[in-house]
Amino acid sequence: MTAVSATKMLLRIRENAAVGEPLSGEAARYFVVAVDEWLSGTEFAEAFGVKPARGEADPRRTMIESQRDELIRTAAQRFLRYIPLRQRAEELHRAWTRYFDGAWHTRDRKLSECPEHYSGKPERLLFHITSLKPHVLSERQIRRILAAEPPGSVATELCSNKEIRRRRPKDAAITLQGSGAMHGAAIDAGVPAHPSG
Repeated sequence: MTAVSATKMLLRIRENAAVGEPLSGEAARYFVVAVDEWLSGTEFAEAFGVKPARGEADPRRTMIESQRDELIRTAAQRFLRYIPLRQRAEELHRAWTRYFDGAWHTRDRKLSECPEHYSGKPERLLFHITSLKPHVLSERQIRRILAAEPPGSVATELCSNKEIRRRRPKDAAITLQGSGAMHGAAIDAGVPAHPSG
């Protein structure tokens, strides 16, 4: 069992305990063996299997980055679907930087819950992305994330601009206007192109 899968198992056990649900047989066996190992004198992280192997990244960091990357792909898919990959990365970086330098630094970083007024807006995803790791990735890093196939996904991302243009509906309006760049493609996601507030 890798440190990441052991960490995921601990999180499932925590979730079950938090709502008072019984553990699965696999989770119960893992927990009993880990506690017995810890009681025999083994260091906690090693006993529970969450200690990274030599050269392996911290499982907490790996999971956070994986979740962040998935949210980045979701934001690009939802709000910037019909534009080329490079432009999606550029627009997402621009919107994320604007959010980070503005709302995040003035008020949102102090919040534990996403504000309701972000519902249906790119800022909702940007809040969750930034809450995981409070810094903005470069355009190049965002482009790499968008180009990569999501872990566990069998679907492949169409990275060719030619293919994306061919699949874009003829009436799809893409307006990348100034500070509202991410709102332009939101029509397809059922989000008003220029939300109020």
